[in-house]
Amino acid sequence: MTSALKLASSSAVIDSFIGTVSFRLTVACPVARLTRFGGQAKNGEPINTSHESVRKKNRGIELKMKLLVLAVMGTAVLSMQACSVAPVSTPQGAAENANSTLNVYDDNRVAYQASFRHSLGYWAWTSDKNQILALLIQGHEYNARDIAALTSTEDGPTGYRIAVQLKSGESISSTVKRGSPNAAWLACNTQKVCAGRFIIGGDSYTNDLDGILIGIYDGVLNAQPKRDPKFELIRDYRVIPDATSGLSHVRFLSGSEQTALEKSLDDQQERWAQAQAELAKRRDEQRTEDQAAERAIERDSVAMRQHIRVGTQTNCGQVFEVRLPMVGVQTINGMQFIDVSRLYSPNTTCRFVNGQYVGR
Repeated sequence: MTSALKLASSSAVIDSFIGTVSFRLTVACPVARLTRFGGQAKNGEPINTSHESVRKKNRGIELKMKLLVLAVMGTAVLSMQACSVAPVSTPQGAAENANSTLNVYDDNRVAYQASFRHSLGYWAWTSDKNQILALLIQGHEYNARDIAALTSTEDGPTGYRIAVQLKSGESISSTVKRGSPNAAWLACNTQKVCAGRFIIGGDSYTNDLDGILIGIYDGVLNAQPKRDPKFELIRDYRVIPDATSGLSHVRFLSGSEQTALEKSLDDQQERWAQAQAELAKRRDEQRTEDQAAERAIERDSVAMRQHIRVGTQTNCGQVFEVRLPMVGVQTINGMQFIDVSRLYSPNTTCRFVNGQYVGR
């Protein structure tokens, strides 16, 4: 409608232009170069000098010229319209375009299993429902909740082929150079503000993506814990899928798989608690046994001291002479006289330091 109005408003200009052209044709063209009394054209043929004939020919020429001018002006108007609606690329516009594919959910928590070509894989997850793990690829951001899987293959000495399968069925792929920022993991909030960024093609070892990820190595998850499982959790750059670390595949878990992972973590914590309880029980039992043995030693030692004589066996050897309170004993360090109160029954150790008896 706007184009038609612009063309109609230019009608007077077109008519003026056509009139000028018609005048010049009348003056300049051989057909229109006529005299009132007749004549011949340059080719020698007689010319029809009637005004009606001239007017018809000029009107035909004017119509053709008018149609030509209208076509040219219409093309120009359409071109101007096309230019007028073309978007202007700005950093803000690019950010809004990237954000347009980033979905926000009531619960944005995710979990995944990462596999590597030359090293142990691990399980990882986010724990805050208001924190979003997102992926930037091909200029668009995607909530990890919308991703089914990601694969990484080497593409030359310094490149990687990243292929993403969305849960919607859409596939996205991109070639990423080492250190290139065009593919990255993002840490975003529910306002779609992404403050954390980790480049898939290699980033700093100090970058932990704002600490939104927690992980545990595959070999540790189902094994009998050797220490408190909280010390086995990974919270740094190692838990972020990085193509330069030989990343092969990232599989995002379904809801039921996340529940199973949580149960495995709970089971591991329970195994650790059981192991600690059993250890404490064994310690208590050992303490009880040690106390009973100590009482037995004291009882036997008291009885031995009350009836000590030559030939009695002590903890340090056989008695060869009795001079109470001293008793001569044949020890591993030769004959020594030892106070009878310091001797114990033979089921007890005997210790010497620098040749001197120091007890049991």
